[in-house]
Amino acid sequence: MKRRRRYRNIVSHITTLELIQSDDSGLLMDGDLFSDLTGGRGTDLFLGQYSERGIMFALEKLGLLDRVKIKRLDNLSVFMDTSRPFQHLFRLHHNEDGKHHLVAELVMRRGTFTPPEIKSTTANSWDILVVEWLTLQNPLASFSSRSPQLPHQDFPGLGLAKEVLEIFYWMGRRARCNGVLIIPNSVAAAMIYSGEFAFVDPCRQGMMKSIQKLCKQQSLAQVAWAWEEEKIVGKKEGKMDKWKPAEMLLPTSRSTKKYFRSRSYRGRVKKKEAVTRLQIEPGYEKRFTSHWQACD
Repeated sequence: MKRRRRYRNIVSHITTLELIQSDDSGLLMDGDLFSDLTGGRGTDLFLGQYSERGIMFALEKLGLLDRVKIKRLDNLSVFMDTSRPFQHLFRLHHNEDGKHHLVAELVMRRGTFTPPEIKSTTANSWDILVVEWLTLQNPLASFSSRSPQLPHQDFPGLGLAKEVLEIFYWMGRRARCNGVLIIPNSVAAAMIYSGEFAFVDPCRQGMMKSIQKLCKQQSLAQVAWAWEEEKIVGKKEGKMDKWKPAEMLLPTSRSTKKYFRSRSYRGRVKKKEAVTRLQIEPGYEKRFTSHWQACD
């Protein structure tokens, strides 16, 4: 992937000291870092690896801040909460007219996960980064024919999902994890994540392949709303229920890449894909207002 090669070149030149820069004194000293990671009060670093200033430095180096500022979101401020030891929060706001407009919100933690297909033992558990919540939005923009409202959206997206998912990959690599796990709450979210992530359950991944085929025939917005309103029909399954969240993983180690490349996994994906034929119920079409917001 061209983007991955380009990001690798940038990431490889960002040092650990640059990622843990302190807002008050420039850089954390080794003793402060050791205390930060081992003290009872928890860490001031996001996932124990990134300061507020370090995150903004990395986003600038990767070109994402410029992409955000082009959208008139140029008066940015950061909020980070690492007081909970197992759940860290990062927010990016645009400040205008005394209001703090949410641009990005990320909640992550470190954990372990064992796929049902693998014998459940500690030795076979994956060390992972878990994305508990992710929001990327342009609070100053309006929905349009090119970017109609999707389920669970309050504002149009930033158009940076691919880049952010790529950053997750390098976060997993830097943390020496087996992968990054996320649980999409809608078909639209799963479609967006599917560029980098795959469902751990091969049957769900086979279904995802069928959804991708459907999205080549219909717009993502129509497919997403049809699923939300239970207007998707499977040739074998009949009417599909509302979306059921399930784990998707971005593999960052040999063991997890081996799992997704295994003959067993790929075979079950193909088997499910082969018997799944999805379509939107005849006559259904989601209608939008003149601002391309979804109507009831």
